Amino acid sequence: MKNIVTIIALLLAGTVNAQDTLKLSLSETIKHSLSNNKTIQAEELNDQLNEYKTKELNSAFYPIISANAGITHYVDVPQQYVAASALSSTAPSDQYVRLELLLPNSFNVGISANWTLYNQGVYSARKILSAQTQLSDIQFEKSKSELAFSVSQLYYGIVFLQKQQESLFKIDANSDKLIDILQRNYENGTIKRSDLEKAQVSKVNVTSQIVGLKTAVETQIKLLKLMIGIPAYTVLHLTETDFRESLIPLSTSTSGIETSFDFQLMQIQVKLSELERKSIQASYLPTLALTYSYSYNTVSPEFGEVLNSSFSYPMQFVGINLSVPIFDGNRNLSKLKQNAVKSGQLALQSQFVSEKIDVEIANALLQYNSNLTTLASNEANTKLAQKLFDQSILEYQQGTVFINDVLLAENSLHQALTAYFNSVSSALVALLEYKKATNTILNK
Repeated sequence: MKNIVTIIALLLAGTVNAQDTLKLSLSETIKHSLSNNKTIQAEELNDQLNEYKTKELNSAFYPIISANAGITHYVDVPQQYVAASALSSTAPSDQYVRLELLLPNSFNVGISANWTLYNQGVYSARKILSAQTQLSDIQFEKSKSELAFSVSQLYYGIVFLQKQQESLFKIDANSDKLIDILQRNYENGTIKRSDLEKAQVSKVNVTSQIVGLKTAVETQIKLLKLMIGIPAYTVLHLTETDFRESLIPLSTSTSGIETSFDFQLMQIQVKLSELERKSIQASYLPTLALTYSYSYNTVSPEFGEVLNSSFSYPMQFVGINLSVPIFDGNRNLSKLKQNAVKSGQLALQSQFVSEKIDVEIANALLQYNSNLTTLASNEANTKLAQKLFDQSILEYQQGTVFINDVLLAENSLHQALTAYFNSVSSALVALLEYKKATNTILNK
């Protein structure tokens, strides 16, 4: 029984460990971020918000129905003057009598409805809301693209920091071998102590850089976890480490400014300005509404008997109300003039955005191809530096070069590797910038 419990505990522990470990390629990381990033999730709720706004606006096309009830007691009963001749044929024609025509207590209960039949302003508002929904949708897609850009940058950065670590581990291992050789030579009396100490100092420097890179990797991984929406305690492994094959020269842009989010957003802004103008113009048009009311009323000379009074009567009416605007103090005219100025501003801004996007695409393409050239040079330089370092170790063992030459070759190799990794990373970021400018970063 004890063995069974132990086995179950081990299986459960394995399950927990498996759940706490996440292995992701770049595309999986982007997909995970789009599903779990809190900012994206918050923006996604705009769909529901816009849906409820639409329902709120559509409610203007339904009748507004209300019920009412009330009891009224007149402290001073309203009075009316009538011609005395209406009460008595013998009364003088110029004589008037004051009469109380209402009982002092009344109770009424009823229902009323008001239904807008025509209001051009409501139709214009629906079109504006539809355009605002489009604006929200485009902004949401832009946010996803920007998130994918940031996540990709972090992914690349972490991978190449880890590659630099690996290169430093190799250099550190070579330093250990060199120090072993120098230690034996020093003990044999064939070299000075200073030669050994120079190699030891070089190793300490490499070790310090390894520690610094380890901290940088941990910091960037924590940030990546935050952006893709996974718990901080999860162990994250980045499985995609070779991006060299994806770096190929691009001759021309594959997309125009029409695909750019900034261009699309500007076009919606222009559309909204036009709809705003039509909405202001709609305020000059008449509105038409249907009205209906029904109530049941009782009246009584005694307040306590008003609910049970036999003096009762119904009242019901239906009507159509037409409202025609005549003069608003030039309020809407001022709004139209403001709209005309805004439209002019948007036209200039739209032209600038189009030109800016063209420049950004061209510059991103130029920068990417330039980075590829630098990458090719650094790649060749790294191979040469590795060859010279290996050769310097061999020549030192043969006694044809000094320890300073070996350390210099080691330092050159380290610099060459760092430059190579940086150039690969820069080329990938430049490719991201190009994809961002052409709105193709989420394309498979």
